[in-house]
Amino acid sequence: MACQCRRRRGSPVVAARRALRANPGSAAAVERLRAALRRYCGDFLESENAGDWHLELRDHLRRLRVEGLLALGAHLAETASHEEAAAV
Repeated sequence: MACQCRRRRGSPVVAARRALRANPGSAAAVERLRAALRRYCGDFLESENAGDWHLELRDHLRRLRVEGLLALGAHLAETASHEEAAAV
């Protein structure tokens, strides 16, 4: 799978989490969050010898992913999709 990481204004994960909070019954909001999480391609500059200038951005992107996974897992648990929630 090719990495589709791009620098954008705002985060697709944050927008998807907000959409899910606004409409927790929406299957489209759940899929939007899943799609945003699939875009995560691993740690930023993970295999590069880039010094430490990128560490703050790497940590931020990782934190967004973790927060998105937690939101998805919590939503799935609340909707009694326990096996799916555990897999997240």
